[in-house]
Amino acid sequence: MTQTAHAMLEAETVIKLLGVEKAINQTSHQSDTLRSGKVSGFSSVLSRLSRRSENPHAFRLGSVNRMVRQGLPPSAAEHIAEYYGLSYQQVSELIGISIRTLERHRRENKPLSPVQSDRLLRYARVAARTEAVFENTWAAQNWLKRANPALGGEIPMYLLDTEMGAKQVDDVLVRIEYGVYS
Repeated sequence: MTQTAHAMLEAETVIKLLGVEKAINQTSHQSDTLRSGKVSGFSSVLSRLSRRSENPHAFRLGSVNRMVRQGLPPSAAEHIAEYYGLSYQQVSELIGISIRTLERHRRENKPLSPVQSDRLLRYARVAARTEAVFENTWAAQNWLKRANPALGGEIPMYLLDTEMGAKQVDDVLVRIEYGVYS
């Protein structure tokens, strides 16, 4: 699989993991309406959106980035928990929020903070990368939840609360992908 194909697969997996397909598709539909000229007065927006057709995955990830800045819906945490077989408690710890606060966000349909959303996106990104490397959801889930000697015996999933930890996990995944002994 080429690097571009891997990147596209990872982009779609991130969007799927966060459960934001519907919101992304609405954004895509709105941009199509703008590009078709049905809404006028947005020439700078139109020029940016016209580039979307060159790389639709970059456009979709850009939409995710905007959503992270505004705060992902609490349902994104539920999607991550469900997809990877984690408890809601584990996901709340991963994104640095108490379970009670996360439940309150869910009840009130209040978005997560940008920092919490970024942590959730980080987990989704690394999980998508893991799935692409192992080419199997079960194997990716299993690898993320088991102590790894290449990470000093740490469990990869629990290193994702920091960017440095995510980088360490990414480095091990690169070595696995290229067959370098870890």
